Amino acid sequence: MIVNFYKQLMGESIKEATLVCSKNIECVPVIDTYVRYSNQYFKVIKIIFDIDNMEYNIYMKRYGANRQ
Repeated sequence: MIVNFYKQLMGESIKEATLVCSKNIECVPVIDTYVRYSNQYFKVIKIIFDIDNMEYNIYMKRYGANRQ
C-alpha cells in the first residue's frame, strides 16, 4: 500500500505540509509512533486514508535529533 509521509510545521495546516517521501509498505504506523527518516526523528500526529487514490497520508512533526 502506498503511504505518503508529510512533514507539518507548528501552526501549519494540512494543505501547507511538505511531502517528505512516498513508500510502498505493508504496515501503516499508528499515531504517536516515532519514524526515522534521513537520521531525523518524526512523531506521527495524524493519519488520513484517501479512498479515491487508495493511499494513506501520514502527517508528522519533527521530534529531535537525539531521540534514543
